[in-house]
Amino acid sequence: LDYIEVNHGVDFPKLKRPIKDKYIAIGPNATSGCKEWVYENWVILTKLLIKSGYTVVCLSQRPYPIEGAINIVGEPLSKVANYLHHADYFIGLGSGLSWLNWAIGKHTHMINGFSENGHEFNTNITRIMNDNVCFPCWTNRNFTFDAGDWDWCPIHKGTEKQHICQKSITPLQVYSSIIK
Repeated sequence: LDYIEVNHGVDFPKLKRPIKDKYIAIGPNATSGCKEWVYENWVILTKLLIKSGYTVVCLSQRPYPIEGAINIVGEPLSKVANYLHHADYFIGLGSGLSWLNWAIGKHTHMINGFSENGHEFNTNITRIMNDNVCFPCWTNRNFTFDAGDWDWCPIHKGTEKQHICQKSITPLQVYSSIIK
């Protein structure tokens, strides 16, 4: 069968806009260390976005405090979906919040150097990556992901290059994908 991407959407209660000002939602967490982006990069990106006049809303299941951001922690998906629905932009990882954002019909700016293009959804996405470094282990058939190993990195584990696919993506790259 030919591949056809289908988004059936997600039904959730559309509540009033939770923040009056223009805002960017970020989703800094994932289910594996190889998908995450360096905390300090989120801090730098948040400062850049605030300087550009945006409020930054950090949506997270577990505490992930970023100074200057409105930190929304542990809220039900319906409330998170409402924040995404009203956000001017969303910046996430190759993880659940990016998929939720896509499912509600919003554009996703995805920081993702661990998988190749086409692995996640292909529509309504700006993919931010650095293909000049080790990449893409996630979709390489020679490697088997170990879900029990948070620091899974089949080539560079235990070295300075561990997760270089994500670490090499700069806050300025991400910022530039939003502010053109």
